Amino acid sequence: MLDLGLWGSSLAFCTSPRGGELANVIFEAAKQQGICGVIVVPKVSIVIPVYNTERYLEECLDSVINQTLSDIEIILVDDGSTDGSAEICRRFEHTDARIKFFSIQNSGSSTARNVGLEHATGEYVGFVDSDDWVEACMFERLYHKAVEVDADIVSCGYVRHSSGRQVKKTGGWRPGLYPRQKVLQEGFPVLLASEALSTSGPFNIWTKVFRRQLIESFGIRFNEKLLGGQDFVFCKTCMLYCRTLYIFEGGYWYHYRHRTGSRTTSYMPNAWNVYKAANDYWVDVLRDWREYDFSRQIMLHRLAGALMAINYECKPGNANGLIGRYRAVKAIVDEVRTSGLPVGVNTKKLGFRRRIAVGCIRRGWSILLLVLGCLNNLPLWLRRYRD
Repeated sequence: MLDLGLWGSSLAFCTSPRGGELANVIFEAAKQQGICGVIVVPKVSIVIPVYNTERYLEECLDSVINQTLSDIEIILVDDGSTDGSAEICRRFEHTDARIKFFSIQNSGSSTARNVGLEHATGEYVGFVDSDDWVEACMFERLYHKAVEVDADIVSCGYVRHSSGRQVKKTGGWRPGLYPRQKVLQEGFPVLLASEALSTSGPFNIWTKVFRRQLIESFGIRFNEKLLGGQDFVFCKTCMLYCRTLYIFEGGYWYHYRHRTGSRTTSYMPNAWNVYKAANDYWVDVLRDWREYDFSRQIMLHRLAGALMAINYECKPGNANGLIGRYRAVKAIVDEVRTSGLPVGVNTKKLGFRRRIAVGCIRRGWSILLLVLGCLNNLPLWLRRYRD
């Protein structure tokens, strides 16, 4: 029989660039032992959806295969790439026994991640985007902390790379251990949206490991019907059910590459429909939630989505012209006013810009909202004309 404890100790030595080679030897031996009925369960399954990222993919995969936690499985799901990404995945699969490669027709990152989840066998699951990279210690630190405190979710910080600048980011919540009661008291009140209409928090999926048993027990998957934000919805859904959450102080081990043309810098058509679909999802999930009353947060979440959708209408890349933008903003304002959403907002808790925006919505001042939105996006407009 295979002594898994011994194998686990051996894997700890895979800390050099040859870590993947040593892991291959170990896992091949484990497979042979598996004939006798022994199943080696990886500590972490790392799911990487891939779509047309050949320029960055090798750097990403090199950073993952050389993790100091070598007892991992790496699941690559190519989402119908039209460049050389799939070929790079196949090449890495042939050189590292821990890699599983799947190819699907282009269906979106949510479908690709769900395919990865269906094939994951690890104790915990992590996600990496194929144009990003991670520090060698990341998954070892996350996994060992998860085991140490028996956490369902462990989260760290990240470094945002944009236009030659590097900015360290955290999710905004206080670091430390969050038992279930603390999640209820401090996490739930801002899970969807805060009184300041902020939807930010430690809700990205790629700085975390999630206990796979949590995901499977509650049937949590990426919602392929949503039009956007499926990763945040997945993370928040996991937080709804988790027993224990741990947030590292600092721990900037994930490197997020912010590329030109990403959702935060470019126009997103039908943004209001995207936010409404996410809000409708929460209405359905939380309608009968007994531990906490999310009704006010659902209202705040929908209003916050309206503000973000109006902002998107004012970004460069919108081909609808000034009149088209105005009509889109007015349609959002009219719908929000009809629903009565702005009435219950305490504007004293809002920042200056949001306070003005909510005031404009209350009064139906769509033209002023359009002007303010364009001013808010002025740096993007200037960059576009400069380039």
